[in-house]
Amino acid sequence: MALNIQHPFTEYILVEKSSGRIAELKALREEYAGRRNITILEGDANRELMDYLITRGHYDWNTYRAIVFLDPFGMQMPWSSIERLGQTNAIEIILNLRVGMVIQRLLPKSGSFTEDQKKKLNIYFGSDQWEDVVYEKTNDLFGST
Repeated sequence: MALNIQHPFTEYILVEKSSGRIAELKALREEYAGRRNITILEGDANRELMDYLITRGHYDWNTYRAIVFLDPFGMQMPWSSIERLGQTNAIEIILNLRVGMVIQRLLPKSGSFTEDQKKKLNIYFGSDQWEDVVYEKTNDLFGST
């Protein structure tokens, strides 16, 4: 959809890990050749986005602006990556948060977690405060929490 807007972006950066999907993106780039400036990065979006947008330093975020659409399949995009993009004060982030598919499966009604599960969720949400937001602590009839 973004490739067909009336007033296009200066550059489109598409990041994909799957080699099969990379071929589809290359075909899309050919289809829009001469009309859209499309860069395709193959690999993990965390690494590739950070390297291309932040580490290489070829964007002056005092003058450039960007919109990053993040559509991770699961919990591959840690909050630290989102924070790093946001620290530019020039990148707007739109995140497809897959609540039903991924997060709810990892948030049992019981509120009981292994340390590994808690660690994954802390990385994903950026802190351990998610637990207080998601779970309400109450006492049962016998006084247990």
